[in-house]
Formats: sequence, C-alpha cells, structure tokens
Amino acid sequence: MSEIYFKMENGKPTGILVGAFDAIPQTFRQSMPVFIIGMAIVVISVLFFILMPIILLIKFLLKKEKKSSRFICLSNCLLLVGTLFVLNFIFLILSLVQANVFIQTSMITPHIWINYILLAASVVVIIVSQNYLKRDNVEKKSKLLYFSTISLLTLFIFVLWNWNYFVMM
Repeated sequence: MSEIYFKMENGKPTGILVGAFDAIPQTFRQSMPVFIIGMAIVVISVLFFILMPIILLIKFLLKKEKKSSRFICLSNCLLLVGTLFVLNFIFLILSLVQANVFIQTSMITPHIWINYILLAASVVVIIVSQNYLKRDNVEKKSKLLYFSTISLLTLFIFVLWNWNYFVMM
C-alpha cells in the first residue's frame, strides 16, 4: 500500500512524502495508455508553445508591414497564454525535481494559482477573439494557427487537470 507522510509545522501540512510502492488498483485515468497519451500531448504542446512564438517573432521582424488585425493580436495573446502555461509547468517540474524528500507546499501553491489565472485569461481571450473572428477577414493560415492553439491549449489543460496540477493542497 502507498504511504503518505505529512510534514507538519504549527499544525499545518508543509510537505508530503509518498512511499515508493503503490498496491492500490489503478483507475482508467491512472492507466499506462492514458499516461502515454498525456505525455504525448505534453511533449507536442511544449514544442508547439515554445517554437511558435519564436517563429512568429521572426516572421514579424522580417515582415515590412507591421500592422496586424485585432484578431491576429488576440490570437497571439492566446499563444502567449499557452506559452506561459508551458513555462509554468516546466518551472514546476524543475522545482519538484530539485526538491529533497519532502515537497514543500509553498513550492507548489504559486504554480497552482498561476494555472487558474492562465485558465481564466485563456477563456477571456477565446471569447473576445471569437467576436473578431466573425468580424475580421481572417486568412485560412491564421485560422489554422488559432484553432491549433485552442486545441493544443485545451488538451494541455485537460492533461494538467488529470494530473492534478490544478489541485490545492
């Protein structure tokens, strides 16, 4: 059986130690195929949200015409929110890897709050950008990038939710 030990300070849990063995039956969402699919989504999302802003920045700098529509600006904001989600995830993983035996809840809590803030920001940007998508004359490749961003961001958030990256301790 899995053992969980709480490190307590002043009557409040400040760290968690999880035993190495787990004999509890897995649910479907804990199964290996679901984990592999989740990892594939994470890898694709990380690559997309790290590389696309760089590509768009290079295209912007090389482009002579500097004016963009509001939809393009909102689409780029959504891409930025996805990039911030990925960076928050990477920083959280790096801080957990560097942690000792006990994981301090103070290390995790800011990342959880950032996830909620970014989730709210992404919903607002998607709602606002839908209005401009209908109004503006948007090129097909811009629509493709926009819907790819929404799809990958939604899948990435779903995986984070499944992995409890939105759960406060």
